[in-house]
Amino acid sequence: MDSVYLGVYRAEGYRAVGGYNPKLLRTEDDDINARLRDAGLRIRLDPAIRSRYLCRDTIPAIWRQYAGYGYWKVALATIRPSALRVRHLIPAVIVIVLAVAMVTAVAGLWIPLAVMLTIYRVAALGFPFWAEPRSLVDVMLFPVVTATMHFAYGVGTLFALPRWRALRERVGGAVTRADA
Repeated sequence: MDSVYLGVYRAEGYRAVGGYNPKLLRTEDDDINARLRDAGLRIRLDPAIRSRYLCRDTIPAIWRQYAGYGYWKVALATIRPSALRVRHLIPAVIVIVLAVAMVTAVAGLWIPLAVMLTIYRVAALGFPFWAEPRSLVDVMLFPVVTATMHFAYGVGTLFALPRWRALRERVGGAVTRADA
């Protein structure tokens, strides 16, 4: 297992890898979990542990959350390149493709935009039916929330990429015991 949500760590393992990196405002869990694995320690998921996640309740709040996730994933990648995987770049690619499709639409070529939106719409509309049954309002809002999450993450990633060097200086490399 690569990472866990709301990890609980043995104190000796936590101290051995220097604890959380306080310079990372998001993705700090990915970072400490990677450092634990690099130190030869294991990450275990205990299915008996339960948590309740209270999600953001407005579209702007979801946007801020996911734009931050995209941005700080790039920040983490400046000190831990293995943290950035192809799946993390897909939302940025979607944003780029949509932007290009919109430009071509302005130029009178509607087909790329129509194809892009149709593919995304079919995927987004299908997912709520694979999940646990919810209210009709949840099913109707799901595509809006999903699109917000994907586009915000992509925009956050694209905003961070040209700032790679500054982000690396800000997060300052690997955490040491003195930093913790």
